Amino acid sequence: MRSRFGRVVCAMAAAAALVAAGGASAATSAQGRGYGLNLSASLGNVVGLSAPLGDTGNNQAPQAPPAPQDFSTYAPLLSATAGVTALGLNVLSVNTGDIYGRTISALSKNKVDSEAQVVGLDVSVLGLPLLGNRANLLSLKADAVTAEARFTCVSGTAQPSGKASITGLSSSGTLGLLLNPLISGLGSLLNVAPNTGLNVQIPLVASLTLLLNEQSISGNKLTVNGLRLGVSVLGAINSDLTVAHAEATMPNCQAAPGSVSIAVPNINTSNQTAVPITGSCTVGGGTVTVSSNPSGNPSSTTSTSCGGAGTYSANINASPSGSNLPDGSISFFANQDGVVASTAVTKNTAVSTPNVTVNTPLPVINAANASNYGNTPLISGTCTAGAGDVSVNIGSVPAGAAACSSGGTWQLGVDVNVSGLPDGFVVITATQGAGSGSGTATKDTVAPSVVITSAPPIIPANAASYVFSGSCSDSGTAVNTTVSDGNPAHTVSVAATCISNQWSVTRNMTAFNDGNITFTASQTDAAGNTTTPPASRVALKDLTPPIVTVAQPAQINENNQGNFSVTGACTIGDSSVSITIGGMAQTGVCEGPKALGDPGVWTVTGINARGLPAGPVQVTATQSDAAGNVGNAQATTTKVSAAEVDTTPPIVTVTAPLIGADNEGSYQPSGTCEAGSSNVTVIIGAGLPGAASTTAICNSNSTWTAPPTNVRGLPQGPVIVTATQSDSSGNVGAGQAQTSKTTQAGGNGDPGENLYPMLPVPVGGAWAGLLLLATGLGFLRRRQRRN
Repeated sequence: MRSRFGRVVCAMAAAAALVAAGGASAATSAQGRGYGLNLSASLGNVVGLSAPLGDTGNNQAPQAPPAPQDFSTYAPLLSATAGVTALGLNVLSVNTGDIYGRTISALSKNKVDSEAQVVGLDVSVLGLPLLGNRANLLSLKADAVTAEARFTCVSGTAQPSGKASITGLSSSGTLGLLLNPLISGLGSLLNVAPNTGLNVQIPLVASLTLLLNEQSISGNKLTVNGLRLGVSVLGAINSDLTVAHAEATMPNCQAAPGSVSIAVPNINTSNQTAVPITGSCTVGGGTVTVSSNPSGNPSSTTSTSCGGAGTYSANINASPSGSNLPDGSISFFANQDGVVASTAVTKNTAVSTPNVTVNTPLPVINAANASNYGNTPLISGTCTAGAGDVSVNIGSVPAGAAACSSGGTWQLGVDVNVSGLPDGFVVITATQGAGSGSGTATKDTVAPSVVITSAPPIIPANAASYVFSGSCSDSGTAVNTTVSDGNPAHTVSVAATCISNQWSVTRNMTAFNDGNITFTASQTDAAGNTTTPPASRVALKDLTPPIVTVAQPAQINENNQGNFSVTGACTIGDSSVSITIGGMAQTGVCEGPKALGDPGVWTVTGINARGLPAGPVQVTATQSDAAGNVGNAQATTTKVSAAEVDTTPPIVTVTAPLIGADNEGSYQPSGTCEAGSSNVTVIIGAGLPGAASTTAICNSNSTWTAPPTNVRGLPQGPVIVTATQSDSSGNVGAGQAQTSKTTQAGGNGDPGENLYPMLPVPVGGAWAGLLLLATGLGFLRRRQRRN
């Protein structure tokens, strides 16, 4: 839907355009009225409305020649609720949103216009009790109802025009359902034919009259109703509702004298070829004639029409190539229909050289401002007031014209892209007429180059006094560096000086977290260019060396010197393990669990140690990580000659206490052993169901005690406990003892719970020898598998 007031403005312009171009004619008086809603009844009560709503009243524009005064009256209302009740019936009720009326008289433009509008119309007719609720015979709704009435003077005659518009019209209710197709059709004709409507007779009850776009003319008065609804009940109760009422009256269009004004600027060299002349005039009047005194040679007289807005404009050429008006005082005249207006100006075209300068020092052109130079930072200067605009060039780039103020200053105030100019000196020129001035700026858009050439891994050896360094292109300027481990609280800025295109920073790195450390470096030169992006490098901080060990090596003798083996632990993920055996270099691969940091195992086999001299042999193992940390370990063994080979096995004894209910869950045999040899392997109940095996440490005092061992699974009866131990020469010693178990297997200590039959076990003699032999062979097989 068009704006409420947009239609008024359009109508005013249209009316002005229709005024005859001949003699001036204008309305000397006009009246108008607009209201949104009025409700009346011949019988019953009118509730909520005693006078028209949104009413501009009856407005008269007084005549005041030669330019009648204009007026505008506006009467708005946010919403309304009203109705007519009689004899217990809701004859008619209405609810609305915004309501307004407006009257505009523009007599100088030969027009009077009234308008009214109602938004959100909701009308109910003949509400009847029905099942405890009110039912309406007819309901009408519309999004908006608008009416306009206007008069305009056309060729000296007052001519009326009116129209109404209704949007979103619909009907409902008992009668409305039948009338809805017809009402919808009427709605589509609203802007085509006035006085569209219908009349419905309900026998013996009521009659309804609905008029849309109702228009009537009486003399010089035009009335337009957007929607009018009449309701008659039993011929006695008569109610009338008017929605959006507009009326306009224009008694005559009489001849009126013209009204004209004139404005001309002083004439100088910059405007003399097209001196602008403007002013006001009477719409519908005759041609506006402009002349001058002196008149020039040829004459400077020109004519133009009065525009619909009541203004005119014209240009004259006062230069030597035109009317050649002389320098000095010149009077200009505007004449419309015998009404004359005048003004006096000065022409001064004497040639003089303006004084114009460029303020210095000029801002540097750098990478940040090269695309918007001239405004921020601002280029400015001085000039000669009245001598015209100042034309500015930045190098070879035209920067536009800057106005010269009355105080004799100029400033560019626009962004100019000078990215295409080469770096170096840039001359900025300001020209005003024949005068010019200049200044020189420096363009430098090359950012300093900074490189981090050295940022080694951070290890215990250098963490307290760590050095990172690099190269730089702007000697004497600070290099701004940052160091960060990813934690904002651990981000540190450090400045270094660029000396002979080199820079270096030393700082303590112990407070930073282990892991990747990021270093950045940049420079900002005198022109304001900054290294972008800054140089960056990552170094690893790792202060923990790898964990590496050497297992106690076996004695080197005639039996193993040609195929000697060593082993130990290492750190997975770090380097291979470097091993030396009495000066012989070997390399072992760290293998084992694959998770980084988990312990691994290294082993070197097949070592030919025949060339080593007899005596102590030192074995060392070394491993390094990515940061350069080194872990090492060592152990010592002995190489002996054939004559020195130890063939004496360790002496091992066993003390086996009785197994009963009090100790069968944590049985601990003990005995003696050879200090410095291997751990003691203990078997409790060899050859019996539920036999248990464990390992005991051989203490420095040559004793061993088995850890608590659960032997409840052994049967009741005799039990043999054996213990074996090997020395560095591979000799195996063994011992045994016999005891008894007083409880049944898996029982609770009750001797009657014997789950297994007691079997006699021979002790001593050939049986003991066979047992020792079997134990020794098992040990040798385990050693061979390890070798």
